[in-house]
Amino acid sequence: MKTVNHKLPDRRSSPSMMRTKIFAAPPPLAYQTFSDQQQDVIDLLEVWQLLVKRKKIIFQITLVSLMLGIGYSAVKPEKYAYHTMLQIGTLMPGQPKLIESPQDVFNKVKSAYIPLTLDENRKTETDTKTQPKFEDILPPKDTNLLKLEMHCKLKDEQLCKSLINGVIQKITLDHSRMLNISEKNLSGKLKAAENALKNSKDLLEYSLQKKKRLTQTAELITNQLKEKKAMLEKNLKNRSSIKSSSAAGAMSILLIDNAIQSNQTLIDNLEKQLYINLGQEQDNLEKAEKDNIRHQSEQQNAIDEIKNLLLSINNTEAIVPVLRSENPVGTTPTVIVTLSLLFGLCAGLLAVFLLEFTGRVNSYNKSASESALHAV
Repeated sequence: MKTVNHKLPDRRSSPSMMRTKIFAAPPPLAYQTFSDQQQDVIDLLEVWQLLVKRKKIIFQITLVSLMLGIGYSAVKPEKYAYHTMLQIGTLMPGQPKLIESPQDVFNKVKSAYIPLTLDENRKTETDTKTQPKFEDILPPKDTNLLKLEMHCKLKDEQLCKSLINGVIQKITLDHSRMLNISEKNLSGKLKAAENALKNSKDLLEYSLQKKKRLTQTAELITNQLKEKKAMLEKNLKNRSSIKSSSAAGAMSILLIDNAIQSNQTLIDNLEKQLYINLGQEQDNLEKAEKDNIRHQSEQQNAIDEIKNLLLSINNTEAIVPVLRSENPVGTTPTVIVTLSLLFGLCAGLLAVFLLEFTGRVNSYNKSASESALHAV
């Protein structure tokens, strides 16, 4: 309670006002407390007491879960990984020019070849409910390798190998079509190069034959020169022995001079043909022969390169046959038992807390009902 001070009334005021007591009393202040609100708070000690109290339930649930885990691990069929590595074929040597990139091959395998192979297997196999599935394995970067893998039971080993080989066969047939086009182009280039080399060899043979004929022609001209020079010497001797005083001698000298001039002209022509014309032609043949040999060498190199290209073309194939992993894949029995033990323990704790919560709710409802009956 709070008292408010006031001034005394003036004596000159009215008596009614003097008798008035001026006191101000504010309303009582209300303080909110939490003592009326009951809350269930479980501390660590209560939790421990609760777990000790309900330990039988926890043990039973954990034991059941553990037994189920042991039973499942005992009857769970073991699966093995069946896998192989595909090496994507190449079109050119010395450079990474593949038939297709590993990512493109992977997309084809995943979206086309695997579904087609599995569909073909469904048509031939009666039991398709347990048909194994391919594992999604992305191709490694910067390589020409692609892995195919399936997880199968031992009894399905032949089925898994058949499915993987079926996918490999489809990839190989697809890439064979691409390789045939490249091989045809290279085979055409090889045929053209071989024909060019054959023509060069024919030209070289013709040049050698012509060179041989030039040699024979030179020998023939040399023999003619010898004969004409001998005749020229003979004419010169005859001319020096004839006397020009008589008319017959003058006529003979005239005839001999004509013969000498004719032989000298013929000798000049033969020497020109032998030392100039035949020499120039022989030089041209030797130069053509050298050029021909050089061209043959270049053409042979081109042929060898094309042959190497043909030999270096490789189709896509499996590096190794389909292999089985040494150990089973998937969750091991130890992991299954451990997980079942942890699951049973967690389920037991949850069950205890739910039972305690349910019990307290029922107790609260019962107390509320009794309080309502007493109030009535």
